[in-house]
Amino acid sequence: MSGKHILMLVGKFVIFLTNTLKCDTKNMPEIRFQIQWPDGSQEICYSPSLVVKKYFTPQCKYDLDDFVNRSRTALQLASDRVKAKYGRPCGLALGQLEEIELKSTEYKNLVQPKVQVIQFIE
Repeated sequence: MSGKHILMLVGKFVIFLTNTLKCDTKNMPEIRFQIQWPDGSQEICYSPSLVVKKYFTPQCKYDLDDFVNRSRTALQLASDRVKAKYGRPCGLALGQLEEIELKSTEYKNLVQPKVQVIQFIE
């Protein structure tokens, strides 16, 4: 496997990424954000950029689809910032997005599922 291909374990998923960087976080203002899924389970999510703060507010609950859409926008922008700096998108941000998208499918059949953003962890 060349240096341009990465197998990454995100949660319980193995993700194959091509032409991505793991993320050089020493020069990027990374952040984590804690969420609570509709079933009460919690997760710590990763972003290589503080841009997620523009899309989420701690202690707010979001409709599931709104949360996924905000995550998609914020994590894609975060990955794009890494790409602008290093020439390749951030595999960790894209992997986090994929994990959120996959996990959200578990709650699609619930009536008005909500995801709460608990806090930012800097």
